[in-house]
Amino acid sequence: MKKILNLKSVILAFSMLFVAIAFNSCATGGSEFDYPLDDPATTGLCGTKWVLQSVMGGENVEYSSYVFNLDNTGYSEEKTENDTEITRNQFTWKSYNLGANSMHMLSITMEGSKYEMSTFYVVTGTSLRLNNGQGGIFTFVPEEFIDNKEDSEEEAK
Repeated sequence: MKKILNLKSVILAFSMLFVAIAFNSCATGGSEFDYPLDDPATTGLCGTKWVLQSVMGGENVEYSSYVFNLDNTGYSEEKTENDTEITRNQFTWKSYNLGANSMHMLSITMEGSKYEMSTFYVVTGTSLRLNNGQGGIFTFVPEEFIDNKEDSEEEAK
């Protein structure tokens, strides 16, 4: 009887060890994801300055832009209603292919931070849409589209 109890304890211990190993093999630790990493040149993010055109369900931002470089670096610029100047922040970035409907995950690490911020995005035609995961959808367009729009409005006056 004692041998059977010991055998059950050993089997239970091995089962718990196996379960722990199985769950830990799926854990990513927050720094990498199980999705394939995109080549920066294929993301559609690089080669333009993306300027905020509209916000749906998010916070008020007067000006926001992103520049993504092929070497996985970039910078963001932002100005809120309370700011007097545009602030610029350097970052590194990675893009992951989620494999469905051109949706990708963007992971950004701001310079001086050890934490990654992640968002979902899609580039279609001449627009970049970011979803902050809390109901906010941000639509960005190339900077030259914003400048042309403002020029056209001034000419109409």
